Amino acid sequence: MKDDSMTVETPIPVTSEPGKKQTIRRVLRYLINKALLILLTIFLGVFITIILINRPVQMTLGMMPPQLDTAIQTGIRRVINTYHVEHPYVNDMSKEARTALFNDLRIELEKKSGINEPYLIKNLLWTFNALRFDWGELAAREARPLSHFAQGRTRFNLNEIILQYLAMTLLLVATAYLLIFILGLPLALILSQNHNKWCDRLLSIMAPISSVPSWVIGILLITIFAVELKIFPIGGMFDTLPPENKIGYIPILLKHMALPVIAIFLSLFFQMVCSWRTIFVTFGDEDYVDLGKAIGLEPKKLRKNYILKPSLPYVITSFSLILISFWQMTMALEVIFQWRGIGWLYVTVGLPNFWGNSMYPGELLVALSLVVLFAYLLGIVVFLLDIVYILIDPRIRLHQNEPTLRIIPLKSRKLFRKKHPPVYCEKVSSLTNKSKPRGISSKATIHQLIITL
Repeated sequence: MKDDSMTVETPIPVTSEPGKKQTIRRVLRYLINKALLILLTIFLGVFITIILINRPVQMTLGMMPPQLDTAIQTGIRRVINTYHVEHPYVNDMSKEARTALFNDLRIELEKKSGINEPYLIKNLLWTFNALRFDWGELAAREARPLSHFAQGRTRFNLNEIILQYLAMTLLLVATAYLLIFILGLPLALILSQNHNKWCDRLLSIMAPISSVPSWVIGILLITIFAVELKIFPIGGMFDTLPPENKIGYIPILLKHMALPVIAIFLSLFFQMVCSWRTIFVTFGDEDYVDLGKAIGLEPKKLRKNYILKPSLPYVITSFSLILISFWQMTMALEVIFQWRGIGWLYVTVGLPNFWGNSMYPGELLVALSLVVLFAYLLGIVVFLLDIVYILIDPRIRLHQNEPTLRIIPLKSRKLFRKKHPPVYCEKVSSLTNKSKPRGISSKATIHQLIITL
């Protein structure tokens, strides 16, 4: 008797893949176009920012001149005063000769800065300077480098100073985010398999902790572990007395960065675990997961291969969005812990401060350079996300004429070492509960069951 309950479709032969060189060209063309689009977006954003900050502002007492023009003129005067201090022979010159020397120096600096150029050309020139972190000699004295990197030097460019402070911020943030990813991902997988149990409910209770900003958690940690228990230092990056050798800086740095890392960790950990757990629960309800449970797959293999892998693009996207906004949470945190990073540099040096007894107008060029740095970090993360998507998601391809169906290779344990040509499955045949296809054992993989069904 012929069994009509199962319909077997004739496999369609696989078409030839494009050549390796053609694939590489397509990948490079895509990446170059993506990079150019990101750079164009950053350029337009920086150009609009410069136009907005370099315009007259109506104040109560009158019209305020453009801020960027004022900052560059202040930098020119600072360079002239520094030149006067570093060259004592100028005092021996006559008043007319000294005035002529300073005027020539001022004209040269104004020409290099482009402050006397027309409005549009001037703003375009400053946009390129901001994108290259190149403000010439104007940035040599506007921010002090970290003392342990100075090594007796007296002159630093602004880009050198920003890179030093950026390294300190990345050390702090990278450590906290690495702990979140390493500890949070396995925990979210385990909780997704124990949905509505006591451990899952405990996470729901602790999730609101992540709504508290990291700097608030930092104040609580300082009060408990630094002021009361005196286990960790209150703030700073290094002790008052330097160690005997350079290796001694490592335990000192780890001791000082412990509380800031814990503050960032607590402000994000429960939120990320709860979000990942929800994604894993959604993918855990798929039919192929139930099929894997029915044939007796190990829970570890089921979580790794059939829940984590399909949901990995969503996990990386959510993690990247948090990574992009790291500078927002580290600004106040670095100021509280006196951690000399880009957040501390932006708040204490770049922004004006009119609180308390000291009045500080702020360094606009430093603030503008840090805004450009944040834009670059955002663009780099978006660019890397596209590359990661191609690597981890088999549904994403760069070939233009590729069919939408997925190539599913048929593998079995007995013929594991033999290579079988992949086939396209255009239609999944129906199988009734009364009939069972031949050749399916309890040890078969999910891929075998899907192909056979």
